[in-house]
Amino acid sequence: MRASRQEGRLKRFRKTFWSIVATLDSGFRQDSDGLRMAVGACLLLCISPLLWSGTSQDGTATIDGAEKPSQQISLTTFGYSGLSPLSRFTTQNDLTINFMDDDHVLLTYNPKKLVERRPECPPSHKDHLIQAEVLDLSSGKLIREASWYLHDEHRYLWPLGQGHFLLRILNSLYELDGNLQQKLLTQLPQQILWTSVTPDGKQIIVETAVDSHASKKDQSPSKAKVKIDFLDVHTLAIQRTIRLSGVVPLNGTSLGFGDALRPQPDRTTTSAFSQ
Repeated sequence: MRASRQEGRLKRFRKTFWSIVATLDSGFRQDSDGLRMAVGACLLLCISPLLWSGTSQDGTATIDGAEKPSQQISLTTFGYSGLSPLSRFTTQNDLTINFMDDDHVLLTYNPKKLVERRPECPPSHKDHLIQAEVLDLSSGKLIREASWYLHDEHRYLWPLGQGHFLLRILNSLYELDGNLQQKLLTQLPQQILWTSVTPDGKQIIVETAVDSHASKKDQSPSKAKVKIDFLDVHTLAIQRTIRLSGVVPLNGTSLGFGDALRPQPDRTTTSAFSQ
């Protein structure tokens, strides 16, 4: 009986989820990041009722019949007031939670404070503060904190492993250690259009606009406007460069990446994979 009820719930979930995806897709075709975030949020909202299928001995709801956690830490204690309902459907990055090791978590969030704009920042910047806090899981206490002045709403933090992180502030990339100390890796003259890190933390993927002066000297038929560099995280040596006609939200893997090849008159389009 219980199995049949769960099967019915799954059928209703699939129908509801794909209906939402179809509706969102028509409104987010020009914004792939917004589509993925919106679909992810709707997936969470749809699947939540399916997972709450049991209660603990004291009457507290549990997830899929599992006992409630032995310890909980309220983030409101450290100043985090939660996300507004509408913020879950935007591309603005206001919250990250990452393990630094088995006993510590790095929490970063937008405290929504008034910011005194720096004189050198143009009106096009969306300046805001990000609060970074290291929490000790065993005691539930705040042991370290920092505040970062950011200039846009794009993603700013990626884990590199061993308690280290990549921090992006406008067009500068920093390595962040366990003490929240910043080490400048590189400061690019061009605007960074997209950044990501491979899952193994060994390569940084950076997309920038192609230099217009260099492109004029290049007489090749290619009309590349964006350059994607794969940088070694330790030496910053360029391992590979791809040129494209537009920004691609590329997320590499530890095994390699896919590169679409231009079709020839007598051939179909193919894809090349490289390590």
